[in-house]
This record gives sequence, C-alpha cells and structure tokens, in this order.
Amino acid sequence: MHFKDRVVIVTGAGSGIGRCIARTYAACGAKVVVADRDGIAGRQTRDLIAETGGDATFVLTDVGQPAEVIALVARTEVCSSYQQADKY
Repeated sequence: MHFKDRVVIVTGAGSGIGRCIARTYAACGAKVVVADRDGIAGRQTRDLIAETGGDATFVLTDVGQPAEVIALVARTEVCSSYQQADKY
C-alpha cells in the first residue's frame, strides 16, 4: 500500500508490534507520529525511522489517560508539522 504524505499516529510505537507498525508505515511513505508513554523508547523509534529516510515525530502519550489521547491529536507540534491525521 502507498501512504505517501499520509499522516499516521501509531500508539505504543516505542517497542514491539507498535514499533514495527510505525516503521512499516514510514517505509511506505507515511509521516508517522510515534506515540508512547516511554520517552526513551519512543524517541528511539523516531530516530530509527529518520535513519532510514522516513519522516517521524514523537509525542509522549499514555493512552490509558483520555486527556493525553485528546492532547496527542490536538498537539500544536503534530498539527503544525503535519496539518491532519489520516484515518485507517
């Protein structure tokens, strides 16, 4: 699938399946918002994507906290960098 210039938020992207999904979307051309409650792991995923030429940003988010999920989508960084999040 082609996701060129699509914006994808991947929660739990700091490790495991979430990291794999984030990297796969990036490899397919998506702009990836890496969301995780572990700042170190999330930044590592962002950096791995960047090292392979992908476009990613990291937002510290605990999806167990509804307010943080709302903030993730509304974050100025995400909106100003990517304009919107596409839905899949």
